[in-house]
Amino acid sequence: MFKVGALVDKIPETKEESEEIKRHATTNYLYLKDLTTADSRFGSLLIDIKAEHNKQGTKEVVHALKDLLKEETKKTNYTLYLGGDAIINYSLGEYMTRDFFVFIIPIYIIMGILLMLTMGRWRDTVASLITITLSLIWSLGSIAIMGKTFNNVTIGIIPLIFCIALENIYYIHNIYYDRLSIIQDKPQAFYEALVIIFMP
Repeated sequence: MFKVGALVDKIPETKEESEEIKRHATTNYLYLKDLTTADSRFGSLLIDIKAEHNKQGTKEVVHALKDLLKEETKKTNYTLYLGGDAIINYSLGEYMTRDFFVFIIPIYIIMGILLMLTMGRWRDTVASLITITLSLIWSLGSIAIMGKTFNNVTIGIIPLIFCIALENIYYIHNIYYDRLSIIQDKPQAFYEALVIIFMP
């Protein structure tokens, strides 16, 4: 027979209370080798993150947890490691967001060169880059307005926008110049291109 109960009913206030918790954790086989080691040099603290809808997201919970643990480690010589789905997803999102803003300028330069080589006109190239930028601002702004955070899933929207925007840009570009070669009227060619695209 064994008794299942809380390891800690309250935060220990004295050294004796801390030693009692340590003794209990290192001798109870329910904890030993699962949550703590026999020499008590390693232990696991399991926290179930349940953020309330529209009140507190994973980002806020992770930041609060990191601040709390950082404050606690100042008082001890322990090294703390964070893990779990919430931490991994949040960390991956942070890394990918940081990397995106590092590589965004080279990406734009490469796209500009490719657009110039394929379209042959600076005006079309600049208009294409502006269109892609507005698409990014609209999509990322919508995510921010809805209170969502960037993670390893939502950050994938960025390359998806690049692909969709480039495909549509080339499609519109080809239709416009096809119509222009026939009617020799830029406003009319642009109007007819829009009609073909939106009302095929």
